[in-house]
Amino acid sequence: MAERADFGKMSSEQKPEFVYAEERWAKIVELLKSQSRISVAELSQIFDISEGTARRDLNELERRGVIRRTHGGAILRTRTSLDVPLRTREESHLQEKERIGRLAAYLISDGETIFIDAGTTTQRVARELKNKKELTVVTNGLNVCAELVDASGVEVILVGGTFRKESFSMVGPLAENTIRQFHADKAVLGIDAISLEKGLTVPNLLEASVKKEMIAASDELIVVADRSKVGRTSFCYVAPLMEIDRLVTDSGISEKHLASLREIGIEVQLAGK
Repeated sequence: MAERADFGKMSSEQKPEFVYAEERWAKIVELLKSQSRISVAELSQIFDISEGTARRDLNELERRGVIRRTHGGAILRTRTSLDVPLRTREESHLQEKERIGRLAAYLISDGETIFIDAGTTTQRVARELKNKKELTVVTNGLNVCAELVDASGVEVILVGGTFRKESFSMVGPLAENTIRQFHADKAVLGIDAISLEKGLTVPNLLEASVKKEMIAASDELIVVADRSKVGRTSFCYVAPLMEIDRLVTDSGISEKHLASLREIGIEVQLAGK
């Protein structure tokens, strides 16, 4: 078992501050990944909150299916989707992502303002936008920003916030507040799991919040996801399937999933060879 951090020996200046509940919930999940279980008393001490607030946090995470409550604390559910680091995800379904990126970029017109979130598939979309003219891209992804650094016809706005090493993304209240200042023609988002029953879900609460803001501030939602994401569910809800205007996926998607998505009115575009 991993050694627990001794937060009790920290000074008040050293203890982490998580003013927003969703930031605190995300940190609780990270703590559970490293130490398998945690108590209400520990959470109260770590975050400088009452034990009642700690219990409510755990109740909410249990309601979302992330943890299982135990006497005086909680453990992580073993079936919870892992937040796989971006560098690991880069090698998964690489050819499919490149094809999806080319097709999704074709749907973007010169002169538009678009949101692109952090991710490996959205990075492929950004790579195909370099020859666009008078395009404005607002992104929370450092990898997306790096792809467009030499694109003379593309203005890139990188939102501020807290840096997540796992996804090379900026998240948190500052990122969300910045996104609210803009209006975009389209949002191009990567999604970890697409389910007919549960909608669009992702593993991380802070990432989900950023995606929600991008959807709310755009006229059209384009989801880019390879076939492995369809028919799955992660733990943090982003939006219902009906929010999707277009889903760009690869031609390997099962006929069953394709028919089900089209049946409820989603325009599915297939990136072939």
